[in-house]
Amino acid sequence: MRSYRVPLAVTLAAATLAVLACSGNEKSSDGSSLTAMLALVPDTPGTREQVIYGNLAAVREAGGFEAGADVESELRQLNDVGPQSWFVSDPFRITGERLERSEFGFHITEINASIDAGVPPDRLALFRGRIDAEQVDRALTTFEPWADELTTGEQGDLTTYVFGDESGPDLERITPGRRIGESLRIGVGDGTVWHTTSDELLDDVAGLGDDGTSLADVEGVAEVAEVLDEAGAHTVGLTTAPDVWVFDPLRLVPGATPEQIEVIEQRRGESALTSWDVAAVGDVFADGVAATGSTDATGNGSQPSVTNDYELMIVLWHADDDDAAENEAALERALTEGVSFITGESWSRRCQDPEVNRDGGLVTARCHGVRAGATLQIFSSRDLLLHR
Repeated sequence: MRSYRVPLAVTLAAATLAVLACSGNEKSSDGSSLTAMLALVPDTPGTREQVIYGNLAAVREAGGFEAGADVESELRQLNDVGPQSWFVSDPFRITGERLERSEFGFHITEINASIDAGVPPDRLALFRGRIDAEQVDRALTTFEPWADELTTGEQGDLTTYVFGDESGPDLERITPGRRIGESLRIGVGDGTVWHTTSDELLDDVAGLGDDGTSLADVEGVAEVAEVLDEAGAHTVGLTTAPDVWVFDPLRLVPGATPEQIEVIEQRRGESALTSWDVAAVGDVFADGVAATGSTDATGNGSQPSVTNDYELMIVLWHADDDDAAENEAALERALTEGVSFITGESWSRRCQDPEVNRDGGLVTARCHGVRAGATLQIFSSRDLLLHR
């Protein structure tokens, strides 16, 4: 099998991370702010299309607990804070307690923040936290049935682990972390791990240390990320690909009948946005405390009692101030008069007392949410709120 070596030193990327971490959310001085994490995601057509970010450290802080000693208690406490409102990239979100540390060398309890960028097959997962590189190495080089297909490479502080080739999944080697037998490419830096199935995308990650362009370098992204970091957003969906969000009823409902299309058009109404260049939706714990609940030693406990509202944020950045002015009015109409295509509820019911403001090309809306998890629902379902 061919040797795979990455032609860069990751120390430049690490230096960038440290600088951005200081300039972003002060609560994320560990480098897990959205701004800092975006600096570690290469700028590609796929990553521009979709980024979902989750800060587990912020969720733990809001819930008043530290990372659990075991996965079950960690998941239970995260769900006590907000069952639908926290995010961690796959494979840790879906596999949960079934994923052993022996496969990747770390688990959800060591993750402070993660990003899921792009769509398969050009998808990238980024993890940042209390991750021990030596423990990761031991797991990746010994975990069966994949260890015999491993080639490693080192350059500077970056170590790469390449399993198999890119020919596709191996259904005979399915594991908890590889649900269809994916041949992963993994990069490991200082407290940071990247997972992908693409050689090219791992090369792009590597190139960040050699004058490569990250998503944080895309015009408007840093401005949007700074707003969300300052607000303390713990879950964010972000896109710099407005063409993906162009209104198309048949994309929302493939095979829709003329009658269904008419209903979608009516729901869209006059609240449609005009052109934007960067859009993001974020969940924020109002006043920093999400919920209180009790759990005894057996794992049984009461349902959490929400003591503070959740807040939903929408942030749009425009290269043209005139577009921003139009969207300021359109977004306010959407939140007061528009309807969610997915749930059928009016946005005014789900997003109460909206405040919409504009500063040049930046439009920001904040409102009180009646329940958590709006960011993931809007973003994953491509709800009408962001369509233009």
